[in-house]
Amino acid sequence: FEQGRFTDAAVAFTSGHEGFMKAGGPPSERAAMLANLGSVWESAGDYPRAAGLFDQAFAALEEGGVTAGDASRRALMRNHARVLLFTGRVDEANQQLAELLVQARAIDGEDSLEAAWVVWQQVVVARRSGDIARGVPLLAEARRRWAAHVPPEHAMFAHALVTEAVFAEMRGDLEMAERNLR
Repeated sequence: FEQGRFTDAAVAFTSGHEGFMKAGGPPSERAAMLANLGSVWESAGDYPRAAGLFDQAFAALEEGGVTAGDASRRALMRNHARVLLFTGRVDEANQQLAELLVQARAIDGEDSLEAAWVVWQQVVVARRSGDIARGVPLLAEARRRWAAHVPPEHAMFAHALVTEAVFAEMRGDLEMAERNLR
């Protein structure tokens, strides 16, 4: 999977878990498996297939009575927002993440790691959809939130530098983009 052979990995991962899926199992385990498969197909670039798998995962959560505030459901929704983005459903992705941020603040706290993760996904949606006006302030907020949880050497800050470079390039500031990528 780490060698860029995403489709091969997705096919192998899917066939390796077909037996588990046929055997059934508790709805929460099926949901986790389906969400994992969805994420693998997302990495492979098959966004419609990924979206369908996430839909099945949500159905399994419903079957198991997993409520909206459940941590596993919220994590799945964060990942699902990316799939919505990649299938062209940017408004839905933004709405889902806005709702998740409200939940994170209420359940985990304003300065929680969960809130930091949700804000980062909002940054990803803004970057991928070319929304500089929304993305730049979100990036500043994400950096602030992550700084409360991890040291400056954490990989998240490298991702932030790359994202800042992308926003600079979108604005036509190639010098800043290049500086951030060094």
